[in-house]
Amino acid sequence: MRVVVQQTHFATALDAVCKGIAKDNTNATYGGVLLEATDGTLNLTSMNVTRSIRYRMSASVEEPGVALLPGTLLSKTVAKMPDMPITVETDGTSNVVTCGRSRLRLTSIDAERFGGFPEVDATSTITIPRGMFVSMASRAARCASKESMGREEFTAVHVQACDGRLMMHATDTYRMVEVASDASLGDFEAMLSATSMRDMCDMACSDEVEIGVSENQVRMSSGNVTYVSRVIEGRFPRFDAIVPSDCMTRVHIDTRELQDALGRVAGVAKANGKVEIAVGDDVMGLRAFAPDSGEAVESVSVEMDGPQNAINLSCQFMSEGLRLMGESTELRLVDSGKPAVMVSYGECDVTYILMPLR
Repeated sequence: MRVVVQQTHFATALDAVCKGIAKDNTNATYGGVLLEATDGTLNLTSMNVTRSIRYRMSASVEEPGVALLPGTLLSKTVAKMPDMPITVETDGTSNVVTCGRSRLRLTSIDAERFGGFPEVDATSTITIPRGMFVSMASRAARCASKESMGREEFTAVHVQACDGRLMMHATDTYRMVEVASDASLGDFEAMLSATSMRDMCDMACSDEVEIGVSENQVRMSSGNVTYVSRVIEGRFPRFDAIVPSDCMTRVHIDTRELQDALGRVAGVAKANGKVEIAVGDDVMGLRAFAPDSGEAVESVSVEMDGPQNAINLSCQFMSEGLRLMGESTELRLVDSGKPAVMVSYGECDVTYILMPLR
């Protein structure tokens, strides 16, 4: 195989497919990137036991061929090469990557052990504008758990389209979020890996993102990128059943002002993770206390509807929730023992439920 590609395009493609290589990978085959050159096109593919990624790019193919090369090493080296044409030459035993005065020789990995890219016979599909997908999925995926804790649905983003509304839900049991937008996309429902959603936010490279789901696999594609992973099993909790039906106090806050105040008490709050919130007379007070650290107190002007109220919340999760909000946030409180709800309306509507600390 002999193929010539531009460094910037090759680096982008390698960065995308290397998301399919596990950091703790011990399998040489799963640590490789498969290069397939034919008819003016270079396909790059990576896969492991949970996901497969393919990136298609234009290239000057002087000699068609296939090679499986160490993905992480290739990606990191190409990223540091000068912005000029790169030549990749393989002859079955030797693999040489040349860019100007830079030259990289790589060991071959047996390409015959690399399985074929999975074909997904989708029974349900949805096409989402790229901007909407990135805005919604990036917010929802932040609230999913990194570990399953015996419940895989906690590592998922629940995607649902119905009645002219697109909704994405996620939870890690300590907080739960709904990100929603008006969109007539038909009916669709699936639970997708939060990791795959975050990856696709970075890789989406056309005006739309198409999601197709079969019985046990999901295919996400955008432009040159195709990402296949498995569907997350389990039943996602009903969001409307979690949201408190009663609300005693509504507090309207400038999001940035509250973020700044919360950031100033965060140093003390780290000791026990707790910030005490008290609202009354159009003022929100924030207090963090730790015997070994001291006390931090802040106050923020707000607009209130309802009586005085107070609650203890996780400083970290409250701060992360504010990063999902628009310019203005509405905080809804029932009492100190019920979940707090943060709501914001904008390019997408965000409802964030936060469990109280006792």
